[in-house]
Amino acid sequence: MALSGARAPMAALTEMARSDHIMYGSDWPFVARDFVVEQIENLRTMPYFADDRFAAMERGNAARLFKRFADA
Repeated sequence: MALSGARAPMAALTEMARSDHIMYGSDWPFVARDFVVEQIENLRTMPYFADDRFAAMERGNAARLFKRFADA
């Protein structure tokens, strides 16, 4: 997902995909940094990404999928 830090799209996404299949990406630098920060803060407060699910979405899921980048 990218720049979808609102409850409605995240509710739909988490209904369709398990949390270990979701990866976060922003459109920075093409979107203002302040907007990216706001979206990340929104995601961190959502119950869909509680506990370790946010960290997994932010990096862990991608590292598991792209093993050669896991230590980068």
